[in-house]
Amino acid sequence: MRKIPPLVKGIITALVMIGTSLLLESAASSNSSWGLYLFYLLYAGGVTWTLLGYYHSPAYEPRFAKLFSQGFRCFIMVTLLSVIYVGIRSATRSPEEKLQARGEYQKMLDEKEKSKTPAEKEQMIATAEKYYVAGQIQLATFGCLVVGAIFTAGGSAILLLRKR
Repeated sequence: MRKIPPLVKGIITALVMIGTSLLLESAASSNSSWGLYLFYLLYAGGVTWTLLGYYHSPAYEPRFAKLFSQGFRCFIMVTLLSVIYVGIRSATRSPEEKLQARGEYQKMLDEKEKSKTPAEKEQMIATAEKYYVAGQIQLATFGCLVVGAIFTAGGSAILLLRKR
């Protein structure tokens, strides 16, 4: 059997995560919390697949840095593809989605920013709309990197504590 490199495992993991996201979105359940848990479960599964592949390979060295570098190669590809997907998805929102997001932000401002004037709130909404895509990309990048690092560090530590 041919060994699949960590970068390819990261690409496969990201494509499965994106496909799942599209399926959940088409089923109109993308806002449910179990969808987010499924997303993280798939992410953890991809990192685990990568770490276990290295752990069982003849090239395995029981060092944290070696294990983490294998997981890093996977989660960096997941991050890259996820950020591209989020960027495209955010930039191509439908007018209905834009109106809905604007309404939700307006409602949040009305509840939390009672001291602001309507003109100030409109300015805040306009600014949020202007930087929406960049903000979504920033959140996706940071979130994917942090979660990937946590899964990789945790998985690496667990494998190092196990007897081979």
